Amino acid sequence: MCDYIDEEAEDSIEQMNALYNQYPVYLWERLEYYLEMILPLQPKFEPGARFGYSNAGFVMLGLVIEAVSGLRYQQYVQESINV
Repeated sequence: MCDYIDEEAEDSIEQMNALYNQYPVYLWERLEYYLEMILPLQPKFEPGARFGYSNAGFVMLGLVIEAVSGLRYQQYVQESINV
């Protein structure tokens, strides 16, 4: 899996700043918006070679939840998870 910010990289702060300039954070409300950031990226390593946390993986999970439930992710969480 790829990630839109490589938190292991030495230049992760610079990556974040460049990302925020290209994709303003105030637009990050819908999960579909993240696809523009994720789809062009290459995986960091071969599947099964190692494990790495991925924010993008959780975005993809949210998109699956939306597709299966027919609800926006935020609505699904509010209605389905009792805290």
